[in-house]
Amino acid sequence: APAKYINTPQTLLYDKSAALYAFDKAKMAIRKENSCVVVEGYMDAIMAHQAGTTHTVAVSGTALTDRQLIAVRRLCDNIIMSFDMDAAGEMATRRSIDLALGMGFDVRALSLPLGKDPAELVAKDLAAWRQTVEGAADIITYFLSKAFLRFDSRTLEGKRGIAASVLPLVARLPREVDKAHWISHVASR
Repeated sequence: APAKYINTPQTLLYDKSAALYAFDKAKMAIRKENSCVVVEGYMDAIMAHQAGTTHTVAVSGTALTDRQLIAVRRLCDNIIMSFDMDAAGEMATRRSIDLALGMGFDVRALSLPLGKDPAELVAKDLAAWRQTVEGAADIITYFLSKAFLRFDSRTLEGKRGIAASVLPLVARLPREVDKAHWISHVASR
């Protein structure tokens, strides 16, 4: 099957690690919302803008980089990530989350219906897309719920798996009060 997106190779004129698709169009909305939605594909960004979610940008076939985050950080405190959560997508997302947390962002994640990307969700159900963006989960809550689905919390091995999945993210939080809250929450769950 043909590729869904064809990524342009990195060149001297086009630096994928610095560019964010639709950033020029989204700047004012990002500042106004104090939030930036980051999606993977160009069509996801275009459809999000058409749906009124104009504080949306897209990465260009790469994980989110520190250079891109610095540009966004100048405009807002909150970042909402919407990446594919297959194995490769989750690894890229975790690297991006680590960078964003290290820069002091409050990080959230969109929980899209299985098999959907933002463009598909906007095309099929505009209200569901808007509701998904408004209800973006705190990143720790997001990964904690995924960990509880993957591991059995009644067993020692399951508890270790949940802790190993979530605690590295908690350790990256910039504020000690946030760390204390999440450690207590994870332990009580």
